Amino acid sequence: FAADVFTEIAALFPSKYIHLGADEVEKSSWASSPACIKVMKDNHLETVEELQSYFVKRMEKFFHSKGKVLIGWDEILEGGISPTAVLMYWRSWVPDAPVKAARHGNQVIMTPGNPLYFDGIPDRNSIYNVYHFNPVPKGLTAQEATHIMGAQANIWTESIPSEKRADYMFMPRMTALAEVLWTNRSNYSDYLLRLHEHYKRLDALGVHYRLPDLDGFTEDNVFVDKVTLNVKRPLTDMTIRYTTDGSIPTAAAKVLPANYIISEPQNIRLAAFSPSGNRGDIYTLHYRKEDYRKATVVKDARPGLKLDYYQGSFKSAARIKETADSSIRVSNAVIPEGMGNGRAFGARIRGYINVPATGIYSFYLTVDDGGILYIDDQEVVNNDGWHAPFQKSGQVALEKGWHPVTLAFVEGGGGYTLRLEYSLNGSKLQPVPDSW
Repeated sequence: FAADVFTEIAALFPSKYIHLGADEVEKSSWASSPACIKVMKDNHLETVEELQSYFVKRMEKFFHSKGKVLIGWDEILEGGISPTAVLMYWRSWVPDAPVKAARHGNQVIMTPGNPLYFDGIPDRNSIYNVYHFNPVPKGLTAQEATHIMGAQANIWTESIPSEKRADYMFMPRMTALAEVLWTNRSNYSDYLLRLHEHYKRLDALGVHYRLPDLDGFTEDNVFVDKVTLNVKRPLTDMTIRYTTDGSIPTAAAKVLPANYIISEPQNIRLAAFSPSGNRGDIYTLHYRKEDYRKATVVKDARPGLKLDYYQGSFKSAARIKETADSSIRVSNAVIPEGMGNGRAFGARIRGYINVPATGIYSFYLTVDDGGILYIDDQEVVNNDGWHAPFQKSGQVALEKGWHPVTLAFVEGGGGYTLRLEYSLNGSKLQPVPDSW
């Protein structure tokens, strides 16, 4: 069947390569299938992984008969791989896969899901993550590194309804990848300066790119007396428009003043517009009034936080089971490398933070898959659910001193991301330090 299908494909397309796929195979039924058992016995195969490898190698010989080279996703390593197959690496939670393939003599195309799956919702970190991607994995010698052919971004469109949305998802991230792969990249700040000039070119070309992120606020904002919303415009010719009635800002909405005073609880929706009318992300800002939360007394404090580990699959950080399977001490809101070994798990990180000054603290939580940050037993940032790396934010008014903190985290299997950053009274974003 496969040979019949690929015979047609080989005749239709003149390219040198054909991608077999061979990924995400559910093999549990193979072990009890009489047909599979017979093939395994006839070919002296011990495992279902070897059976998959048997199929891939058999298809590769067929591809060669058509003058084609086989590409397969990195699962083709399981059960053994021929040295002439090209491996496409996507499973970022299996970091040794491209290293093994390169050392085996296979050519490798790097396309890890994080950060090169461009169907993942972009946030303020997306361009940075792509620009700092190194296509050559750690651990390879210079000679072994010659087997890395390059890299590729993927965009899966089952949840992308239009070409305009596709533009938004891959631009300008694709410019960062192009510079990483095709040039001697200079530095990130220099790249951003040049990228800002290219937005005009993208406007002229009719590309519906994602506009740069706006700064100066979080999604959930607090004030004690009153606060000034001063949105920093990343592009000088950008216009920021807003509404306060819950409607989506359009090109006809009011322009946000340079210093917008907020003294009463309210909701504001913001969006930036390019000169061509391209609209950026829509931000919904909630403003609530609260007093500074009182600091608490902590006796016999010691460095670090307690991490409780929970085996199992939890779709929500709010639904992690009560009894932990194990506990360890960590230096910060971090997940130790290798925890879970690619399997689903949950974690609760608990303790206290000692904030150095009274003020309005903005917290930014980037997670893959889901997480919720609580301070003084109240929710500050909700970034729950299974999703690709994505940042959400919230604010809290804190008095100088100790405050209870809990971070609930869930990983759905694969690779995880957890990063907690803060800003004090609108200062530059920075990691929450271990000293807290």
